Amino acid sequence: MEPAIPGLGDLGFSVQPRTFESEVIPLDEENTAIRSEETAEKTAQSKTLNDLLNSRGNTVYTYEAFKAPLASTRRTSQYGEQRVFVYTDGRRAPAVHAGVDYGVPKGTEVYASAAGRVRMAVFRINTGNSVVIEHLPGLYSCYYHLDSMDVQEGDEVKQGQRIGLSGATGLATGPHLHWEIRLNGENADPDAFTQGPLLP
Repeated sequence: MEPAIPGLGDLGFSVQPRTFESEVIPLDEENTAIRSEETAEKTAQSKTLNDLLNSRGNTVYTYEAFKAPLASTRRTSQYGEQRVFVYTDGRRAPAVHAGVDYGVPKGTEVYASAAGRVRMAVFRINTGNSVVIEHLPGLYSCYYHLDSMDVQEGDEVKQGQRIGLSGATGLATGPHLHWEIRLNGENADPDAFTQGPLLP
């Protein structure tokens, strides 16, 4: 066992090994173009999102445990899944799935997983209609591929409040909700935030 970090004592956690599923996803012409073609608009959208997810506000909206963003438990992709996208010309592009995908019909109600403030509610080429909510300084939840959005930037939302309807906008092979958590800019397993309060 490693010695405690000076001044911090025993942090009380251990790191366990984990395996992740793998998946091959063939893309049609439209999705191949969305994922593989670089444009100035996509670059600007990526910078805007990354700048947001790497920013730290100073407001605490909640310490409560997160809840799943919809009633369905049907998942079509898990966090950390190792993916290979196959383009129409046969090229293959590896990727890591940064969130959880719920396979639900278009128009399924999507709810805020915890209280917070909407920091983004826009259409993006890759993620379609996209909502990003800030919960704590540096902690965000993301909801992608929505068919429609019920909130706008600056809105304060409660846990369980409807924020939109699921869809298949952006890079999507079918209707679903992609739910993602970012902590200080890094991907985090959404399920870890549903196990109990964020702080004891």
